[in-house]
Order: sequence, then structure tokens, then C-alpha cells
Amino acid sequence: IAVVSGCAIAGLVTGWWVAPLAAAGVVSAGAVGVLARRKIGGLSGDVLGACEQIAECACLVVISGLATRHPIWWT
Repeated sequence: IAVVSGCAIAGLVTGWWVAPLAAAGVVSAGAVGVLARRKIGGLSGDVLGACEQIAECACLVVISGLATRHPIWWT
């Protein structure tokens, strides 16, 4: 429910930009989860915090790349 509501709010704010942002967040958080299961055998609060930080960084990289090619949505 949290992911869907977050994407809905982001979609209202950013328009079509939400698709690559959501994809970047899901892929990066999934990669951290897979790595954590391999290295430490599961998930913990620290891993969830790392997922959030990595997903946020990935979204910032994607939005920076999009902003160089497309006009920013609020202009």
C-alpha cells in the first residue's frame, strides 16, 4: 500500500517521470535485498535503511539524467 500510494503521489507531482523513478527505486532496493540475503542471510533494520538510501540516490541520478534531456516538469 505504501509503494502504491507513494507512486501515486509522485505521479501527481512529476507526471510521466514517475515511471523511470519508480523503476530505479525498485531495482536498486531489490539489488540491496538480494545482496543482503547472500552476505548475511536475511534482512534487518540496517538493510532496510540501506535500501532506502540506495533507492533515493538512484532516483536522484535518474532525475538528473532526465533533466539534461527533457524540460523539467514544473517549467
